[in-house]
Amino acid sequence: MTETGLLFLQDVRRRGELCRPLDWLSKVYHPVGGGEAVIPDALLYDRHGPADGDGAMMRAFVEVDRATMGPERLAAQQ
Repeated sequence: MTETGLLFLQDVRRRGELCRPLDWLSKVYHPVGGGEAVIPDALLYDRHGPADGDGAMMRAFVEVDRATMGPERLAAQQ
């Protein structure tokens, strides 16, 4: 999981955008409405646009698959 986070961070910084240390959180309970929630392997926040500006804040749910489950079982978790 650490390697995945570092790759995201490198890509964000390569584009000149902002991603701070606390913008990568693991196993965060995230409500999605209707009383349902997801707990992704990680949640990444990324401010689009220049790092010193007021760009839109984007978020991405990250699931790292180590091929321990088939696609049907993985989809059933979501």
